[in-house]
Amino acid sequence: MKPHAYLFFSLSTRVGVLLAALVMLCGLSASGTPKQQAPPDDAVMFIRSERSAALLHTGRQEILEFRLARAEETFSELAKRQDGKVAGAFYLETISFLRFMMSDRDVYRDEFFARSNALRPLLARAPDSPWRGLVRAEANLHRGVVRARRGQYLQAALAGRSAYKEYVRLIKRHPDFYEAYKGLGVFHVAVGSVPSGYRWLPTLFGFGGTVEQGLRELQLAADSSRFNREEAQIYLAQIDLKLFDASGQGAERLSSLFRAYDGSPLFAYVYGEYLYTTRQAAEAERVFRTAADTYQDGEHFYIDYVDPLLADVLFRQNRFDEAAFYYRRFLDRHDGTFMKATATLGLGLSLEMQGRRAQAMAYYEHIQTARGLDTDAVSRRRAQRLRLRPLSDRERTLLLGRNAYDAGRYDEAHDLLRVIEEDPNATPDERAEAAYRRGRAFHAQGRLDQAMEAYAAAVAQHDDPLSRWGPWAVFRSISCSA
Repeated sequence: MKPHAYLFFSLSTRVGVLLAALVMLCGLSASGTPKQQAPPDDAVMFIRSERSAALLHTGRQEILEFRLARAEETFSELAKRQDGKVAGAFYLETISFLRFMMSDRDVYRDEFFARSNALRPLLARAPDSPWRGLVRAEANLHRGVVRARRGQYLQAALAGRSAYKEYVRLIKRHPDFYEAYKGLGVFHVAVGSVPSGYRWLPTLFGFGGTVEQGLRELQLAADSSRFNREEAQIYLAQIDLKLFDASGQGAERLSSLFRAYDGSPLFAYVYGEYLYTTRQAAEAERVFRTAADTYQDGEHFYIDYVDPLLADVLFRQNRFDEAAFYYRRFLDRHDGTFMKATATLGLGLSLEMQGRRAQAMAYYEHIQTARGLDTDAVSRRRAQRLRLRPLSDRERTLLLGRNAYDAGRYDEAHDLLRVIEEDPNATPDERAEAAYRRGRAFHAQGRLDQAMEAYAAAVAQHDDPLSRWGPWAVFRSISCSA
């Protein structure tokens, strides 16, 4: 079974935020030559002079390298030039957008809206062209994502609808304008991923499309876009991961970008997240460290979310002291709320696994949920249980077994989890969790018959209506037998 329903909902998760952040990188690379060019009198981003074109190229490269302070200087100079006003203002807005998305700081949100508002009159005075439509669409999409990040979902939907309609209009009028296919493709995949019972919601706001349609458009952008090839590759990789269980070329696409932009925290973050999700902990650690090494280097804008992800991959390798360092650095540095609950729980568990329960308790007691995220609520409930009593020996073994699976050490996971299943003192819920996680390990190894047996064992142990292991085992067994 292809879990098409989950991409739409993933936009409110960690991976969804990654996607939302990257969707806005319009025009950050101009590698290669497209199959067809825009009309010769349609100047790219209204740029007509050699000096402005050089500034545009340099600034885009600086954004890709995530040297945002340098890029800001470059685009500020471009914005002062007569033919660079729109491009300069748009990329200054994009820089503020990226700063906000990668830090969640109010100062960058405010900066973004100020720059977004300044861009609007410039677009109103710009000559009609596909580039004006593209900048307008991307700017509206920026605004929608920032609104959604702050929980302003109605305003976000309205801004998204404006962006979507602009993309549709662009491609209808200019079918060879490949820059617009990336944005439209993302919309179509997201809308096509909505469960059938909820399809009325995007329809209500005027959205349409299918996953297959979106994939074709993204591939067209990856093949033929002048500016958006890299970003389309990122989306195709993320869709492969979220919808098709990493069965396609996602890893190859992202590793190629990571190598091409060596030293860029942005591409390290994207590729590391893919490795993290596909349970390649050691390789994810290596990639994340290239981004973590830019911390306060004075050159790169630091991506706050690198720290909790690096902490997670260290935790999965049972390196709890190192994990605690990065969890704590994130919590000390990060002003926003996204990922804070899970990082706080991770820090508490890292300390408790080292026998430092008194210190762990301070973190269990201060987990706060925000924005209605399910992951936050789960973290808080688990912390509440941990406050009542320390981890038992069986719970520690279960945690180590989960870590082994999450790090891709499947044989070690089987050995640890089998101990729980065979322990006569284990509770039904503990045995159900152990069986479920063994099923996941068998599943990842391609040992489907054994995975089905383990999932069935998890269902058989299911005696608590609040326990999640039985329902999850049923769900995984369906995908296992498909």
